[in-house]
Amino acid sequence: MKKAFGYILTALLLSTLLFTGCNYDDEGVFQYVLSSEPRDDRALNILGYDDSDISAVKIYFKSKYGLEMFQDRTYTTLDGTKAAKRATLYSLIDTDYIVYLTQDTDNGTLQTPINGVYVYSFADQATKQAATVTYDGSADGSFDGNPNFIIGKYIYCLSGKDKITPYLISVSVSAGSYTVEFTAQSAITVTGYNFYDVDGNVFTFADSDSNKMYVAVDPDTGAENGLMTTAGNNLPNDDDVTVISGFTDSSKGTQYVILQNDDDVEIYSSSDGATFTRIHRRDITASNHLYTYFDDTYIYYNIPGYAAMYKVNVTDSSRSSEDFSRLRNLDIAGYFAQGTSSTDPDYLVIATRDNGFYILEAGGLSSLKRY
Repeated sequence: MKKAFGYILTALLLSTLLFTGCNYDDEGVFQYVLSSEPRDDRALNILGYDDSDISAVKIYFKSKYGLEMFQDRTYTTLDGTKAAKRATLYSLIDTDYIVYLTQDTDNGTLQTPINGVYVYSFADQATKQAATVTYDGSADGSFDGNPNFIIGKYIYCLSGKDKITPYLISVSVSAGSYTVEFTAQSAITVTGYNFYDVDGNVFTFADSDSNKMYVAVDPDTGAENGLMTTAGNNLPNDDDVTVISGFTDSSKGTQYVILQNDDDVEIYSSSDGATFTRIHRRDITASNHLYTYFDDTYIYYNIPGYAAMYKVNVTDSSRSSEDFSRLRNLDIAGYFAQGTSSTDPDYLVIATRDNGFYILEAGGLSSLKRY
């Protein structure tokens, strides 16, 4: 998602000129729009996107209706079966397949073995249950621990209180039958801490006193990618820290961490991956999630339910920040650029979790329309 957001910054910066003339109190444009239209309660979760055609980006997501796609202002149901609707874990595999797993959740927990692996084929536009499921090449194997969440093409299993094992998901087809292979990668272990939460690509672990340790993973490899907290790296780690997200500017080798520390949102940076310096702080009511985007110059973060879209300049020595959109009550799930060019998009597609998709054209806020 962060990659997609990099394509739309020109339109976002243009839109800030439009937002500056808006009412910034609780009767702002976006609050009015959302309060005047009913929620669709779609429970939307983005799986990924295909921007090979920038004029008609395909956005794939899971909702209460199953697997869906949004393209050209139109919803398409890819798989509306009972299994797809009940899926708890799902992964987009190279825009060729969607693999999803079903679990027995009748007892109110996801800590149960899977009971079905399904493959949706974009080429066939159909879903089949995998005929063969293997674990490290063995059809008689199983996960080491309970499968809990997916990032990219990796499914992460709790192998112990302090240990998470990622498995690479791959698909092969023969004579119309699918084989799904789960291949174990190196385990992530934080001795003395228990797994606490995942936000974006950052895992949080906590000890018995609620002190935190963080591990970032590379979405492309499933492996650890820095951000491990130590006593001297200046990252807050006490029980006031509730959520955290992290990413790396690969061109500069700089790592960034954004977190909720009590009633403050704080951003830290590090050029060596060992010592972090705070570059931004903003007082804001506590949340349960941070939506972050990065384009090598600006960090954008959104907290649903508040005056919550901010951009922070990480290259400016003054560390300036700007509240530029006032997206109150909009539970954002993603931003996507579309048009004739990725560097000069004609409009933005704004995905929300329970209020559908919005189109914002470069012409102005009067163009804002919900789909």
